[in-house]
Amino acid sequence: MSFANPAYLWAFTGLIIPFAIHLWSRREGKIIKVGSIKYFPRSESQKSRSIRLNEVILLLLRSVWVCLLVFALAGLKIPTNEVKKPAILVDSEVLQSGDYLELIDSLRLIGTEIRRFSSHFPVVDDTYDSSMTAKADYWDLIAAIDQLGRDSITVYSKSRIVDFRGDRSGLTTVVNWITLPNKQGQEHIVDAFETSSGLIKCLLVSATEELTRTEFQYLKDIDGATTRKSTAGEQVKLVNQNTWITIRKPENTNVSIWYDTEFRFDAHYIDAAMKACAEYIGTDIEIIHKPAVEFDSTELRGINVWLSETSPQDKNLFSLLYQPDEFTQGLIRPTSSQYYLTRRLNRNNVFDADLAASLLPILYDVSTLSDKIDNVDLRVLSTSQRKPISISKTSAKNERSSAAPLLWILIVLVLLGERIVSHWRKQ
Repeated sequence: MSFANPAYLWAFTGLIIPFAIHLWSRREGKIIKVGSIKYFPRSESQKSRSIRLNEVILLLLRSVWVCLLVFALAGLKIPTNEVKKPAILVDSEVLQSGDYLELIDSLRLIGTEIRRFSSHFPVVDDTYDSSMTAKADYWDLIAAIDQLGRDSITVYSKSRIVDFRGDRSGLTTVVNWITLPNKQGQEHIVDAFETSSGLIKCLLVSATEELTRTEFQYLKDIDGATTRKSTAGEQVKLVNQNTWITIRKPENTNVSIWYDTEFRFDAHYIDAAMKACAEYIGTDIEIIHKPAVEFDSTELRGINVWLSETSPQDKNLFSLLYQPDEFTQGLIRPTSSQYYLTRRLNRNNVFDADLAASLLPILYDVSTLSDKIDNVDLRVLSTSQRKPISISKTSAKNERSSAAPLLWILIVLVLLGERIVSHWRKQ
């Protein structure tokens, strides 16, 4: 038993009111001297006992009414002892792999409720489609676990780091998180392209539960790599890899840098950084430098850079523009459609802030490459890091139900009963 507003319990001192009324009504009557009581009717003892009984009932009704009113004002909460059946949540990746289907089937045979660890936690049944592989966002899913209304939840998951995004969630439900082992020492080719010299360079990802390492290697130096011809072009993969990767042909990227005289060194730094990016992603690049005062919109190329204190007439024509911003930490501030150089470049900040990495998204869709790496990243979040923030059950709203509705109904009924008895007794 607990109270939302325990300060109102001081109102129990109001119980002295019905007792005071009871004692006041029992005071001795005034003695009047008369000459004879010959003609006074005799009082029956049974009626007197009835009067005393009615007074006791009134005292009890009034005392109960005061107690109920105090409980209602204090916010009485009644603990709920409902037994909640535990549930098991299984990650979509585990279901798709098929390595643990026997375990899942055995749990279902003994009546365990098994749900998919994804949005809305759908029940896994015989009609489950293993091709449903929606990307999990574990912290968001964990935050919604309390909606299942269970005392405990068991989660079977690969517990990959890339699936934990955002802030850690808080829970009142006890979560038993079981990490199923991944295959160790996997290697994947996630990207491949043909260089200007005709050699094929591959982005090789080596993944374990402790470390994910990426490096570029020439196809001829990779053991276990195989190629094939397809309608999409030449493709490559490792022997133990399921997905074929299409080898990209050399692409030519044209860049124009329009700059003022005082920005000539900034232009050279950007030139060198973009060439480094082009070599990294296997793209041929051609960069030309032109004075900003000679700007001609008819000479615009694929990627255009504007380096000047004066803004161009149409900013939308440029992919990268100079716009000072002291509040931005990095050299490059990205927006939905453009990139802005926030400060002048020098020998120190181009290395400290990694200018080349900041310019890479201008030349290549980095998000696509990041998704490919995330898909094969096997690093596991440690037990302490993936543990949700525990919220005390004593403060959880779903652990106790408010008795206010029942109390107010009883208050009205007791008050009506007290008024009826009081009217009958004329008190």
